[in-house]
Parts: sequence; structure tokens; C-alpha cells
Amino acid sequence: MIKAILARGILAVTAEITVRYRRPVKTGEKLRFAGRIVRTRGRVYLTEGEAFGDDTTIYATAKGRYVEADEDLRSCLAESIEPE
Repeated sequence: MIKAILARGILAVTAEITVRYRRPVKTGEKLRFAGRIVRTRGRVYLTEGEAFGDDTTIYATAKGRYVEADEDLRSCLAESIEPE
């Protein structure tokens, strides 16, 4: 979900996240994840996402609330996502 925000060039921090686990995942099983922004309120981004198996089975769903970082925090966040 954060990658949907980062794709807009916005640095944000997680304020709240709720995950609902729907099915167990076997060790070694590959999952793919999808996340999207569903609403924006000022500096707050509300998101939703899912974890899927190869057969499109949904293993987990999530909702999140992210807050755009203020100027002081942006440089610290930018450094944390830069590859070394």
C-alpha cells in the first residue's frame, strides 16, 4: 500500500494498518501483493490491499492510513529508501 503512495512521489509514514488474515500460507508459497489509494484527505492517505496466491486466492486483506511526512522527516525517509 505504501508503494502506491511512493509511486506518486510522496513520502509518508504509517499511522494505522489493519490486516485480516483469511487463509494460512504454506512455507515457500509465493504471494503477490496489490495496494491502492482509495481516498485522500489533505496529508492523509487511506489505502487498501490484498495478498494473492498464484491461483488468485486471497490470503489476506488490509486497510491502512498513512500521513505525508513533514519537511523534517522527508530527508530521513528518503535516505532510508535509497539503495546503498
